[in-house]
Amino acid sequence: MNRRIGLVGEKYAAFFLKTNGYEIIKNNYHTRYGEIDIIARNKREDCFIEVKTRRSIFCGEPEEAFTSIKAMRFYRSIMEYYKIHTPCSWRVDLIAIRLNSFEELEDLRHYINVQLF
Repeated sequence: MNRRIGLVGEKYAAFFLKTNGYEIIKNNYHTRYGEIDIIARNKREDCFIEVKTRRSIFCGEPEEAFTSIKAMRFYRSIMEYYKIHTPCSWRVDLIAIRLNSFEELEDLRHYINVQLF
């Protein structure tokens, strides 16, 4: 169930990014440290995007799920990505999504260049 909600959120996030001029490079990039939900390019900058999706705020806002432990794993995943790909300017973005009970988009917040540590 949680995975399905996450995938729905990632689809909304990818649509939002494309609509705003981002080129999607890869979805669900897996490394030994974890997963990068979306890798996109905005002009000449790689954007590593974590998507957090919730159907209610009972357990907190989606942004609160991007913990320091998750941030460290995310950073390590980015470094693994650059072992295979040519390094360039990059940043980390966070997209927080809230869905209604019908899994329709209720709110989307895009945080650009979030600090990992």
